Amino acid sequence: MKSHKTSIHQVVRKLRAVRPTRVGQLRAAGLKLKLLGVGSFREAFKVVNSDVVIKFPASKTTSAGIKHSAMEIRRIRKLRESSTLTPFLPEVIYYDRKAGVVAMRYYEAFEDFERQADAMGKMIGKMIYRISGVKCTDVHTENVRRGRGRLDAILIDLGF
Repeated sequence: MKSHKTSIHQVVRKLRAVRPTRVGQLRAAGLKLKLLGVGSFREAFKVVNSDVVIKFPASKTTSAGIKHSAMEIRRIRKLRESSTLTPFLPEVIYYDRKAGVVAMRYYEAFEDFERQADAMGKMIGKMIYRISGVKCTDVHTENVRRGRGRLDAILIDLGF
């Protein structure tokens, strides 16, 4: 028997009602959450049977996690000022500045690094076109080489 999908709207309503600062508060309110990953400053949970990810500041670094969330939201808002970049940014559906809790639409991970690299190349090509009007459809790992700096990248083949 398949359980029904929880809509993004339902999750947002729950977040606004509970205004959680910790994962346990949302679980106690009836949301099933699955841990996706733990970073230096935050922990990410997927709402089971929903297209929502919720990021909480890690308990050991709560104040740094709150600052990290604030910086992320500031950057997303600033980047959204350019309609050029909007299609490449995550959809933020909830943000509690005081608690540092962020909810976003869930996006599937790529199956492997090769598909991820190909998708990044396509994304970069689309960004180049949106910024300059020049089509670059051949941006992939074979056409990106190391520049003068250790982590600098150069596009070496712009023929297509």
